[in-house]
Amino acid sequence: MVDPMPLLPLQSTVELAGAAVLLIVALVVIFKIIRVAYSIAVKVIVIAIAALIILYALALAGINPLGLPAAVAPALTAL
Repeated sequence: MVDPMPLLPLQSTVELAGAAVLLIVALVVIFKIIRVAYSIAVKVIVIAIAALIILYALALAGINPLGLPAAVAPALTAL
């Protein structure tokens, strides 16, 4: 029969190395997800700003694409 006591240092070393590898893999995955989410968030913000600029330009031209009343869209009353 094998005595398990001499194997304990080897087992703890292997567990420690495995835990370190899992931690590094988890951090890499988390950073990739954050980078993708940040990229998507920036794109959404840029598209939203562009849409607001287009809607304001249309309002200045007298077109009311959202059907807002003149009290809510002051650019329409400025004409």
